[in-house]
Amino acid sequence: MFHSLPKTLSTLLCTSLLLAALTPQPSQALTPPEPFPRSFFVMVGPAEMTQATIWVQTATPAQVRVYVQAQNSPEKGQWSQSYTTTPEHYLSVQVPLTGLMPQTDYKYQVEINGRIETMGFGTTFRTQPLWRNRTAPPEIEFALGSCVYLNDPSSDLPNYNALGGNYEVFESIRRAQPDFMLWMGDNIYLRDPDFYSKERLERRYHQLRAFPEARPLLAALPHYAIWDDHDFGSNDADRSYRMRSEVMDLFKHYWPNPGHGQTEREGIYTRFEWGDAEFFLTDNRSFRAANQLQDPNKSFFGAAQWQWLKESLSSSPATFKFIVIGNQVLNTQTPSENFYNYSQEYSTFLNWLESSKIPGIVLLSGDRHHSELLKKERPGSYPLYEYTVSPLTSKAFPPFPAEQVLPERIPGSLVVERNFGTIQISGPAGERVLELKTHNTLGKTLWQTRILHKELLPPSGGAK
Repeated sequence: MFHSLPKTLSTLLCTSLLLAALTPQPSQALTPPEPFPRSFFVMVGPAEMTQATIWVQTATPAQVRVYVQAQNSPEKGQWSQSYTTTPEHYLSVQVPLTGLMPQTDYKYQVEINGRIETMGFGTTFRTQPLWRNRTAPPEIEFALGSCVYLNDPSSDLPNYNALGGNYEVFESIRRAQPDFMLWMGDNIYLRDPDFYSKERLERRYHQLRAFPEARPLLAALPHYAIWDDHDFGSNDADRSYRMRSEVMDLFKHYWPNPGHGQTEREGIYTRFEWGDAEFFLTDNRSFRAANQLQDPNKSFFGAAQWQWLKESLSSSPATFKFIVIGNQVLNTQTPSENFYNYSQEYSTFLNWLESSKIPGIVLLSGDRHHSELLKKERPGSYPLYEYTVSPLTSKAFPPFPAEQVLPERIPGSLVVERNFGTIQISGPAGERVLELKTHNTLGKTLWQTRILHKELLPPSGGAK
């Protein structure tokens, strides 16, 4: 979401325009966009114990193969099968690499039409560890963030200070060498000219893949993603958006998550494990009723996704269960877009989390253009934490006046500048610890805290 703006301004621009008291400009013709920039681009998708996915996009239809080798055994490399990129799939392909070894660092190279391509930066990934019933749970560290605004003079409004900046954040994340990266929505910002044009929607999705500062990060470790309003449609977009099917197709092609909804259902929700943590990637747009709809029973997750989430959490053996959602959950004082506005489903969600007695649940969210840790005390159960991390490159803003004093906010956790987060999971079985850190765009730690797993157990100890 963006903070509220005067109607005369594009709903795509965030509160910076209001705070800077800029005067709306007379309408002007759009600058003709440059020819669609494309050569070839790569990203590491999901990685499991014995397989991984490499996303490749080419300039024209092409034959693509990927060569992969363990960094400690370069003589044992192997080729993937050959795949063809086609316009129907945005000249992209998701290349599966199989027969890999667990907990191993790999290097890979991309071959296009028989030629090994040179990228000028490292192309690596690490497979997941094989540990359950064999060894102690592994140490894990992942990076997370949201709100990636990349300036584009061809479609941004003229005569205002650019919303995007501090693009060095991508390199800082890469240098931190996390196991993987979690993108929590608004990973791109669709502009007014994009909303009802399939070609321009794809152009905007492609923008991040082609962005020079982001390419080394995308190629260096696995990536997982959800969306929020700005990579789904217009500001505060909902299920009534008429290009919903088109943008969902783009998301599925550009973000090779482990799954996208259920076989018989639409949506982008899915789940994946890493070590003794599991991540439940939710979809807060595909089934969402309009924020302005005056109906306490209006839909947020939708019935099918809510049933999937309950069953998935109930079946998970993970020590920590991270529910990843595009909007904040525990903040009930913000006037901005939020889950709380969907009163019946919101109450059902929180009541079920408490009554189910499932241990180890933590909420992760983005969207707000500042970072903070929220904590909701729950008499009769354990406290529910929510770590909000935002923005990566978009403009940062403080909380609204109504939420300047927020009882749920952990003192000192509020960060109002561009930033990214990391979460490290360590410690022996039964004594696992989360270490949360918020970093500035150069990688300096601005705030950190620890949450013990034993703090996340219901009084009875829970079922798992």
